[in-house]
Amino acid sequence: DGIPFLDPIEDMQIEDESFKEIVRRLETLEDRLSKNPLFKVEDMPERYAAYQRKVGLGDQMKAIRRQVKKSEDIILKDDLKRMKRVMLRLGYIDADNVVQLKGRVACEINTADELLITELMFNGVFNDLSLEQTAALL
Repeated sequence: DGIPFLDPIEDMQIEDESFKEIVRRLETLEDRLSKNPLFKVEDMPERYAAYQRKVGLGDQMKAIRRQVKKSEDIILKDDLKRMKRVMLRLGYIDADNVVQLKGRVACEINTADELLITELMFNGVFNDLSLEQTAALL
């Protein structure tokens, strides 16, 4: 069936131990490949094409997920800008983005809507209320 293959170790007299190890590993892998049940399957080209499509779709999916993440980041940045603008208008931060007294008070509130409770406190809503009324309001 054509020209016979030369054995690199016997026919070509290669004595390098690392090369011999590589040849042994190659023979072992070829033996494992020939024993694999998929090695002699008739529809291997179709299976390989399907696998390539799967890999391509996986890559597309990753790219789309990255785009979604970028879009979410942009939306979050816009939301943060709006929140910052509200805090500036209400006096929670100053023009240099330094947190003011109202902002510090809002940071300490963790049981309800921080901004609403802080505004109620600084507008004096709780001053004339009894303890029961204050609890009901919160």
